[in-house]
Amino acid sequence: MISPTQDISFKTDTQVDITGHECPIPLILFRRAVTNAHKGEIIEITGTLDQESSREDILIAIQN
Repeated sequence: MISPTQDISFKTDTQVDITGHECPIPLILFRRAVTNAHKGEIIEITGTLDQESSREDILIAIQN
């Protein structure tokens, strides 16, 4: 798993900004991006997750 503090440069195909959104909006925005993405595309999520449940929901969605 990549740590948020690691310095990694790559080209993203889709950016999802979840700044200021409360649950369940971050998960909805993430799932929408995944649904619209083509195989092999990179989705970048930026922002803050003040609610632990949103962070956990996105991590679970990534694994599935």
